[in-house]
Amino acid sequence: MKSHPSLKGPRLSSPREIIKKGSKSFALASLFLPKSQRADVYTLYAWFRHCDDVIDSSNAQLEDLKRLKTETFQQDPTSNFFELQNLISEKNLTTKYFNEFFEGLQMDLENKGYDTISQLELYCYRVAGVVGLIMCPLIGVRQTEAFSHACSLGLGMQLTNICRDVVEDAQNGRIYLPRQMLIPNATCEELIRSPEKAYPTVLQLLELADSYYKRGNLGLKYLPFRVAIAIGSASCIYRQIGVKIRRLGPESMKKRVYVTTFEKIKCVGLGIMWALRSRL
Repeated sequence: MKSHPSLKGPRLSSPREIIKKGSKSFALASLFLPKSQRADVYTLYAWFRHCDDVIDSSNAQLEDLKRLKTETFQQDPTSNFFELQNLISEKNLTTKYFNEFFEGLQMDLENKGYDTISQLELYCYRVAGVVGLIMCPLIGVRQTEAFSHACSLGLGMQLTNICRDVVEDAQNGRIYLPRQMLIPNATCEELIRSPEKAYPTVLQLLELADSYYKRGNLGLKYLPFRVAIAIGSASCIYRQIGVKIRRLGPESMKKRVYVTTFEKIKCVGLGIMWALRSRL
C-alpha cells in the first residue's frame, strides 16, 4: 500500500490559505484576533488540518502517524512544520497535549468505534478538546481556570461535527455515534442508505454538545475582549449547525448542513454581545 509523500516534499499552502479553504467559519471568527495571535493560530490550525487529512486518507497507516509525530517535534528548517516547531519553542507549549492529539488520531486509524458516550467523549477530548488547551497560551489566556472552558468548547464543536457528518463518515467506513445509542447492529451501509435512523442519536448528542457550549462560553470572561469576540463567534457559528439540524428534522441527515453567510454574520453579532456581557 502506497504511503503518503514526505512532508519534506512540496511546500504546503500558507497557513492563512489553509484555514480559508478548510474552515470559512474559523477564518471569519479569527479576523477579530490581534494580528500576531492570528498568525500563531493559523500556524497551529494548518498543522491540525494537515494531520487530519493524512490520517483521514484511505491508505493511512500507523507508519504515517509515527512519521507525523517525528516530524512535528524534530527541529528541521526544511520541514513544513518548522513554523510550528518555532511556535512550540517560543511559546513554551507543552507537548503533552500534542501527544494526546496523536492518541486521538490513532483511535481514528484503529477505527474500532465507540460503545458509550464516555468513550466518544474521550475521543473528542483528544482530537478537539486539546486544541483549545493548546490555543490558550496563544490567545492571551493567563488564568488556569479558563482551560477547562476552552476544552469544553472543543468537545462541543467536535460533537457537532460528528452529528453533521454521519453519512460522510459512514462513506469513509467510520461510525462515531455510540453503539449503545444506535439501532442494533447498525452498519455503515445502513446509515448511508437510511441516515434518518441515526437522527434520535444525533439529537441526544446535540444536547450534550449544547451543554459543552454553555460551559465553554462561561470562559469568555477570561479572554481579552477581541479574543472573546472571536471565540464567542466561532462557538455560535458551530452551535448554529445543531440548530439547523433540529429545525430540518430527520431530512437533515441526508445532506450536509451549512451555515449561511447571513447566519454567520448574525453569530458574529451574538459573539460581540456575549463578549460584552462577559465583561460585566
